[in-house]
Amino acid sequence: MGQSQSRVPSVRRGRPGGDRLKHITAQNDSPSFVRTCLTAIRRVGGVLWLSVKLGSRTGFNTVCELLKVMVPVMLVMIGAEAANVLPVLAKLFKPVMGLLGLPGNAALVFISGAVVNLYTAVAVAASIPLTVKQITILALLCLDCHNLPVECAVQKKAGAGVISMVTIRLLTGLSGAFVFSWLIPDTGKWAEAATILPGTAIIEAGWPLFWSRLLGNGYVLLKVVAIVMALMIVVEFLRQT
Repeated sequence: MGQSQSRVPSVRRGRPGGDRLKHITAQNDSPSFVRTCLTAIRRVGGVLWLSVKLGSRTGFNTVCELLKVMVPVMLVMIGAEAANVLPVLAKLFKPVMGLLGLPGNAALVFISGAVVNLYTAVAVAASIPLTVKQITILALLCLDCHNLPVECAVQKKAGAGVISMVTIRLLTGLSGAFVFSWLIPDTGKWAEAATILPGTAIIEAGWPLFWSRLLGNGYVLLKVVAIVMALMIVVEFLRQT
């Protein structure tokens, strides 16, 4: 009995050794956790770099295609405004556009968007002074009726009639714009000038107006380029993940 009792303390003395073993195991586990974190960071960094590389390439190609359309349209509109051609066109379309609460020259935004695309409509709208209410109505109108030749050709292949689709989209856009022209008030922030271009100073027609609008439209193009590049990078990142 005495011998068995004397052996008990030796068993208890072995517990510190077990605690040291757990401590050593924990030390061995911490480097593996760090390695896992570093590996994950490297993978995320690789995906980000690949997304920026591929997204920038896609964005550059997209921007080049957009600039081929937007730059000539902007130059034509700037020249027309500097030569006082826009007031003549505004008087021509004023009776129709007035029903929608829009100035006559807003018809150029609608026609360019309907015949070409939304980017062309933005290029034209950047050269026309509009209020927040007017640009909102135009945005709704162009969203319903944009790029009609191309989209109707695609819809024709799907079995839809071209005349019926054009009629439906025009009626939808015009009726929606008409309703919004009555719902949106003409006071408050809705009556403020839309800030498509920096600065709203009235400049006399001629070369001063030409250079002023040229710089303003260049600012708009830079914003379009930045937005398109950022979107393409985000799309590529989502595709990689």
